[in-house]
Amino acid sequence: MLSLTIISFSNNIIFVVAGMTTLGIGHGMIYPTSAGLIKDKVETDALGLATGLFYGLLVAGIAVGAPISGIIADTLGYTYSLYSGVILSAITIITVAIPREEIKT
Repeated sequence: MLSLTIISFSNNIIFVVAGMTTLGIGHGMIYPTSAGLIKDKVETDALGLATGLFYGLLVAGIAVGAPISGIIADTLGYTYSLYSGVILSAITIITVAIPREEIKT
C-alpha cells in the first residue's frame, strides 16, 4: 500500500523507482510468508488443496486485476489506477484485521 501511494504521488523517476523497489520487497516477503503460513496452519491431508487455492487465487487476481487497472488507467489516468490499488489494499487489511473465530478445516 505504501509503495502504490509513493508511485501515485511521484513527480519524478526517483520516486517511481523507490515505490517500485518497495513494492518488489513487499511481494518478495509476503508470498513466501503466506506459503509458510498455509503449511503451518493447514492439516497435511488438505495442504495440496490449500496451496493450490492460494496460488490459484493469486493468479486469478492478477488475471482480473491487470485488465481492470488498464481500463481505469485509460479512462481516468494511471494515478487513479494506483489509487484503486491503495483502496483495495486498505479494504483487504481492514477485512483481515477484523477478529473472527478460527476457521477449521
